[in-house]
Amino acid sequence: MDLPLLMAAEPLVIPARTYDRIWIEVVEISAPTPAGDATARVRLRRFAVEEGEVYVEPDSQLIQVDNILEKAQTDTDLAAAVTALMAYIGKAGIEQGVIA
Repeated sequence: MDLPLLMAAEPLVIPARTYDRIWIEVVEISAPTPAGDATARVRLRRFAVEEGEVYVEPDSQLIQVDNILEKAQTDTDLAAAVTALMAYIGKAGIEQGVIA
């Protein structure tokens, strides 16, 4: 038996286009406990700019980096990023009255 097909009420048509750029759509850092490590999830999406119009690819890609604190001990770029992010979060937290 062949797999029965269902037809879309509104078909998706994607014109021929080169999505040659990527932007970071979502960054999520999760650290469920202060005694453990953290995981970073980053969603990337390709896009194109043609004649001033921005066209976005319908699909995204997910990058996951586990144990970012452990990896920061040997990766100077990651260590600098974590340090800068925590410093800015501290500054924003003070400005917003959340951090003393």
